[in-house]
Amino acid sequence: MFTLFKKRTFSDYISDTFTFLKLERKPFFKNFLSLCGPLLLGLVVCVYFLTDIFFHAIQSSNNDAIDDFIASNVLLGVLLGLITFVLFIIISVISYAYPVFYLKRMSEKKEDYQTLPPIKLLIKKSFGRLFVFGLGTLFLITPLILIAFSISAVLIFLLVGIPLLIILFPATASWISVAFFEYTTNNTGFFAAYSVSFNIIKQNFWVIIGNTFVFQLIIQIITSVFTLFPQMFFYGGLLTSTSSTADLEQTLAFKLFVIAIMVISIIVSVIINVVLLINQGLIYYSAREDKENNQSHFDIESIGMHND
Repeated sequence: MFTLFKKRTFSDYISDTFTFLKLERKPFFKNFLSLCGPLLLGLVVCVYFLTDIFFHAIQSSNNDAIDDFIASNVLLGVLLGLITFVLFIIISVISYAYPVFYLKRMSEKKEDYQTLPPIKLLIKKSFGRLFVFGLGTLFLITPLILIAFSISAVLIFLLVGIPLLIILFPATASWISVAFFEYTTNNTGFFAAYSVSFNIIKQNFWVIIGNTFVFQLIIQIITSVFTLFPQMFFYGGLLTSTSSTADLEQTLAFKLFVIAIMVISIIVSVIINVVLLINQGLIYYSAREDKENNQSHFDIESIGMHND
């Protein structure tokens, strides 16, 4: 079984993330797909039809045809757009909440943490609080982060801003993620959760920042393999082709390629986000182990049980 409460070094955060995926991948992703699979399928269908509407619009040969097409499809487009937006919000909430509650169950129910119904119930009960956290982060925390990035961007001219920007990306990601774990796991208040997260990161700053930076780099490379490189190959083919770009853009192959890239990007980004949250969860539980010594207490209790 994976050891959640553990004092970790820099290398432990990386290696233990992959150890978790190795040991828990089957129940973890099976449950996640059971929760998000139908929603992702619905999102893919909506993306397909929205893209189809867009391509039909740009294929119209004159302005009157475009106006007529938009007039006859505006309601469908708005409806699909609304459904897509709602599905995106629900999938985002679930993809953020699921790894948090999975680790919470693992820490509390060592024998029965992999079952889906209790996790689903926790997500349903906490949906309102999760939505509030998202709104609070968007309107209260994000402006502060933007101010910090703006100051760092100005300081680029003094060369100080470059390392500051490099540090800010992983620092803000960890600050938000660890705050979310505290807010969700312990039902802490919004500002109190961010205060706890700030103190956790401050106490082990360079190890946490280094881990998050490396993991973000790994994620960026993986994402590029699935999205950026295929786009480069495809558009490179367009540039070297003897046919005109305008003609090629109207082909079924081009439309299917665009849809495939969008679908792959959505699925990969959701899965990558879940894995990143597992990595950040290890930071949170390692910080708790430093304070609470949960694993040490558990080991002592286990020895007592075996002696009995």
